[in-house]
Amino acid sequence: NYVFTGDPVAGTGWLDGVALPPGDRRQGMASGPFTFAPGDTQEVVFAEIAGDGQDYLHSVYTVKEYSYNALLAFRNMMQGIKSPSPSNPLMTITNNNDSVQIQWENSSEGFTQSGFSFEGYNVYQLSSNLPSKDNGKLIATFDKVDGIKSIFGEALNPATDNLYFPQQQFGTDNGLQYSFTASKDYINNAPFIKGKKYYYAVTSYAYNPGISANPNNTESNFQIQNIAYNYNLPGPNYGDYIKVTHSSGQSTGIISVLITDPSKLTGHNYSVLFDTLQGGSIVWSLEDVSTNTILLSKQLLQTTPTADIDGFLITIMNPQNGMKDWSIPQGTRRFTWAGNAGVFGFEGFNGAIGWSSPDYLFNGDPQTVPAGDVHNTLLTLAQVTDTTSFNPNFPAASDVNLSFGYRYLRGASKAVADPRFASYIINTSGGTYAFQDFAQTVPLSAWNVDDPAHPQRLVVGYLENNAVNGLVDGKYWPPDYSQYDNTASTGPREWLWVFNAPYSTTVNAAYAEDALSSNNPIPVMWFCTVARSGPVPFSPDATGEDQFLIIANHGIGINDVFTFNSSILTGIKLNKIISTYTLNQNYPNPFNPTTTISYQLPVTSKVVLKIYDILGKDVVTLVNGDQISGSYHVQFDGSKLASGVYFYRIQAGNFVQTKKLILLK
Repeated sequence: NYVFTGDPVAGTGWLDGVALPPGDRRQGMASGPFTFAPGDTQEVVFAEIAGDGQDYLHSVYTVKEYSYNALLAFRNMMQGIKSPSPSNPLMTITNNNDSVQIQWENSSEGFTQSGFSFEGYNVYQLSSNLPSKDNGKLIATFDKVDGIKSIFGEALNPATDNLYFPQQQFGTDNGLQYSFTASKDYINNAPFIKGKKYYYAVTSYAYNPGISANPNNTESNFQIQNIAYNYNLPGPNYGDYIKVTHSSGQSTGIISVLITDPSKLTGHNYSVLFDTLQGGSIVWSLEDVSTNTILLSKQLLQTTPTADIDGFLITIMNPQNGMKDWSIPQGTRRFTWAGNAGVFGFEGFNGAIGWSSPDYLFNGDPQTVPAGDVHNTLLTLAQVTDTTSFNPNFPAASDVNLSFGYRYLRGASKAVADPRFASYIINTSGGTYAFQDFAQTVPLSAWNVDDPAHPQRLVVGYLENNAVNGLVDGKYWPPDYSQYDNTASTGPREWLWVFNAPYSTTVNAAYAEDALSSNNPIPVMWFCTVARSGPVPFSPDATGEDQFLIIANHGIGINDVFTFNSSILTGIKLNKIISTYTLNQNYPNPFNPTTTISYQLPVTSKVVLKIYDILGKDVVTLVNGDQISGSYHVQFDGSKLASGVYFYRIQAGNFVQTKKLILLK
């Protein structure tokens, strides 16, 4: 906290924060300047005003009203800066057949202080656990039978900054009661929804009949409790997800179906079908298979949920084209992204592998392999025991995983950067990425494994770089990351290309030309700028010992069909009795761009929920404050973030846990 010098009368000397962004104000001195002499003392009084409304605008309104109340206290020589309020009545909430029963006790009725005395109880329904009148609706008042009914008080109209005298308490002399039966959702004027959480508070209020009393009524703070309406009854609940099956097609897209009103569920079978509009845009339709009825037709793919239909919402997430993930089916990981520095920011392997081609990257032409033709690809490493970085000893030609590959060279027409390169520069006039030769010089085989039972071997190629830091030795051998920076600016550019084409040991003339020829672009599917994980071999004990799997995303297409029955759930539900802290896996995951993070608190706790990137950088804070016991669902919107792996971390009391989420655009 800082005190800023300044004269509030003259309006001079104010500072706009200290290393803080515009609009962020901390504490300012409002008493005007004063002068110290040696030995003098000065008392400085701080006043902080904060307002918490249902949104940003209402929070500003609340601050204005509180500021006005502080002004009244200042004019009254700081007397009564906080008017006395009665205590909160202790309350309980229970489900009762088709209603919610709210009960409370009477310990606040003896309150009397500074001219104020207890007058009655207010019952509120709120839209969330935010303790503010702006967040809810007064649904009942029970007051003493004493002739005091409606109470009007002076207040500041925050929208106009004018004083007015609104009705602040709504007594009717109906007598005190200690229970209320809520028979519906009063905020939405609708029936209760099974499993949906509803929030309530009971306050007590006091009245000061004095003519000069300002304010003349006070009310206890909100102590909010919630209840999931008849959650324990059999059957689906609000917030449950319906199980969706990918019946046909190759897409890695995700469809989530969220229950919004269990009473509207039909138990029917549904299908989500896809088609294309003129111009190629994918659209989808929802069919009620049980009645052979199209409920939604030709909807554009988007990540926002549909309108509520048959008691559920549908969200369709079409994955980002290209690489989804990677794995090591067997052996040791010999590749690394280190020393790559995310040259092109590819979507996979920390930016080192992606769906791309030289023609697309450097000529700005369309991708040479369409998104729908990108395959899951298994790299099976041949046996290379040599760990040097230049011209290593390769296995015999009989090694089944030693591939014939197309070799291209950057800077072929330039002077030889290193005398060792001379014998490997064959073609000096073949263009920017001149073709050099087709030989058995790639120590791995690449396989299309979309159908694991029938893998298909693929063509491979690679680039070398006639530069000081190059490794022109006529072999694909990724650099040792600890010795070389395999980047586009200074490094060897020892880059591997996997073609979407069937493997052959015979040269294809169409590929034996400049790799940047826009007249006949080579069909590169995967562009790999990886390095070796230090001075390591490939499959040292036997050929094929080490494997690396590139997992592809497949966009939704016309052959995809998703089906579900509205009575079959995923089993994701709120805990009936919350006895432990729990952080659940976000759903859906992967997601684009929104996902829901849920957690449970057994007791009231200070909760901090944050999102971090893969480097541990704090990306966004989703929750930071006290929360009462219960189950919570927080939506995270990643629309402003890049695709990738992120982590979410909760700290609640002494409970700390972290989980991974994946954003795919």
